[in-house]
Amino acid sequence: MISKSITLLNYIAFLMLFIISFISIFKKNASILGFVLLFITNAAFMVYISGELIPLINDITYFGTVFSIIAIISSSVLHFISLIFIIMLIYNLYVKYTVNNGLPINIPEPYKTKLYNFKVLMITTFCICTLLLFIVKFRPEKLDINFFELLKRGNIILYYRYSLLFFSIFLSITAIVISSLQVNTASEFSKLSRQQVNSGEHVKKPSSVYDINSFDLNTSVPDATNTIREKIGSLVNDNIFSIM
Repeated sequence: MISKSITLLNYIAFLMLFIISFISIFKKNASILGFVLLFITNAAFMVYISGELIPLINDITYFGTVFSIIAIISSSVLHFISLIFIIMLIYNLYVKYTVNNGLPINIPEPYKTKLYNFKVLMITTFCICTLLLFIVKFRPEKLDINFFELLKRGNIILYYRYSLLFFSIFLSITAIVISSLQVNTASEFSKLSRQQVNSGEHVKKPSSVYDINSFDLNTSVPDATNTIREKIGSLVNDNIFSIM
């Protein structure tokens, strides 16, 4: 009983950390720290959940439960890899723009939308895996069915009765597919990261110095007002406005 209570408290703690991280990566001037917190939280959760679920596979013979566990762990691992690429990008941009030139981090325009989509899809995958974890931990009897034998019967009534099994398999496939796409997107950020390191582009230094609290990785697409603001600023005094 005590062990179950501790496990539940651990899950609640991870849930709170993930929520704080997700809120931070969408907040102005907090997105960098949000990504760092998200990376640490995801890494800790990946280790913890692997230790919790992998031993269960040895005692399970049903496809639905095993596939759900594989989907949860795989999603954590794939997002861990993706976040490594994102952290590398942030660090290289930080060195190029802030350490070397005293400027706020500037993400090239085509990558802003990709980074925004990355955030949204990661939250989506997190919700899917949370639901799968709930099913595995609290409703395992709904998955303890011979899935392939069920398909052979071809009985619609049985399909409806075991709809949670089919739903969990659908969620598992969705989680793995989205997580794989996230790695592909993050690899594009890795290319950008290498370009920033190898680039010899001269960046004009401003009169003021920026610290990490002034950074903003807000990735929403700028509207016409922001575009006009940038053009007027460059024409008047060649000052650089943040595009975040």
